[in-house]
Amino acid sequence: MLWKIMTGRLPFEDLAETAEVLKAISSPSASKYASLSTILSLWNAVEEYWNVYSEERPFAAESRRTPFPTDGSQLRSAHHLRVIGDMHLREFRISEGLQNIKASLKISRENQDSIEIASTLLSLGRALCLQCDYQKAEEAYTEAQELHTRLRWRQGLAQALCGLGHIYSIQGDFNRAQSCLVEAHEINAGIGRNSGAAEALYGLAELYRKRGYLSKAKAFYIRAQKIYVRLDNTLGVAETGRGLADIQRMQCLFDVAEPAYLRALAHYERFGNSLGISKAKCGLGAIYLRRSMHAKAGELYHEAHHIAEQIGHPTGLANALCGLGHAHRLENRYAEATSCFRSSSDKHALIGNRIGVAEAICGLGDTYRMQAKYSETEEAYSKARDIYNQVGHHLGVADTVCGLGHVHLAQGTDSEAESLFNEAESLYKAEEHDIGAANAAFGLAAVHLIRSEHSSASSRLRSALDSYTKAAIPSLRASALFMLALTLEIKQKNEEAMHSIEEAIAIYAKIGDGRGVSACRKLRRRVRDVVVMDALGEIVTLD
Repeated sequence: MLWKIMTGRLPFEDLAETAEVLKAISSPSASKYASLSTILSLWNAVEEYWNVYSEERPFAAESRRTPFPTDGSQLRSAHHLRVIGDMHLREFRISEGLQNIKASLKISRENQDSIEIASTLLSLGRALCLQCDYQKAEEAYTEAQELHTRLRWRQGLAQALCGLGHIYSIQGDFNRAQSCLVEAHEINAGIGRNSGAAEALYGLAELYRKRGYLSKAKAFYIRAQKIYVRLDNTLGVAETGRGLADIQRMQCLFDVAEPAYLRALAHYERFGNSLGISKAKCGLGAIYLRRSMHAKAGELYHEAHHIAEQIGHPTGLANALCGLGHAHRLENRYAEATSCFRSSSDKHALIGNRIGVAEAICGLGDTYRMQAKYSETEEAYSKARDIYNQVGHHLGVADTVCGLGHVHLAQGTDSEAESLFNEAESLYKAEEHDIGAANAAFGLAAVHLIRSEHSSASSRLRSALDSYTKAAIPSLRASALFMLALTLEIKQKNEEAMHSIEEAIAIYAKIGDGRGVSACRKLRRRVRDVVVMDALGEIVTLD
């Protein structure tokens, strides 16, 4: 066991003949095994426990003494350094892990130990990915891929391909990412390595989620999760569960997504998985934002930001900042929102996360639009749309196109607005994104209202209202009710209009939107005045 732990290999696996193995056992030599020759104190322990004369082997009580020197006078083995490095990475002590892994790689290269070099490069790639240094991580995984191919070690090759797939996915190079992950899955399935197959399936799920292909992403998360459940891999179950929660949140199934995030969070906390905790808190924060619980969402994003800062994870920091930007924006704290979005965009740009950059720029556009800064809004949405188009993120394109539709609507160019809303609606429907389609329908209703096409406006609004009610998004539901009341007022259906106004006021008051309450009350007074005048007219007629 000691030999296996320290070298990563079976004892004397390079010896084919039984006689050679017996000879090696009877007189093992540290000099023949480079990874152990640098730690003679440990080698002495191996020799003592391997003694062919059982009576001369140490007693169990003696095994408690450490075989390592305490004065730092002798080096540990390359394999041992890598194992320690991997342990640090699992605890998100990234700097300590990287230090040990680099030391391991140095020794392995000096000893020209190809197998250990290949394994250590995989660890190096993982460490650099945790630091979000994707350029160097790609170099490590590429060298690992070449070495494992030369060594014909298919398991290691699959791990390198998974790592490369993860990097390409973050960089928005989805075709290369998919190619790597599909090949990794095929290799793992071929050698019967179920954990590796699940890892590749999870990578494909993440890739499709990033592209906005939610149905495909969901299917791959479920396939990966089933394997993790069979393997009793709790952390894998948590990761896929959080991924499914992301899908449910993006589909606005908040009542399903929230408990899924909470279950994943409990697993992450149990295992001390800091990065997972940060991701789950960001997911929960996004749900509370849509429910207009801005303060609670802000707290979660602050906690996620603190965790990411502690472990030194730039992507986690950037994502938390983007969430904080939206929390500030919805609380009308525009200067703070702008600062958060710009900082998030800069961090994503540094690590090459193009989708992250686009999401932050889109947040800036939302902030400018709320301030009626339409020139800046159009510039931000257009820039984000270009990035989404480049990486093939159809939902992102739809979001920006819908935003541009609102800009043109506010500027009085209703024909351009109609064209953009129709384009966005088609994109949303193609991706089966009901809330996105409802948002586009809401924009089209506004166009119809401006043109006095009241029946078409009413039909679109009722359709959007049904989707917002089903998804339990209070702010959007209140907006749809307010606009429906306007339409009903114009159609002189005052009783229905009053019902919609009162319902909208109740929602706006509950979520603390003072401007919404004020606008509804103003409309209510106007409708009431009409009702009173109609009543007076009837009295005069009777007289």
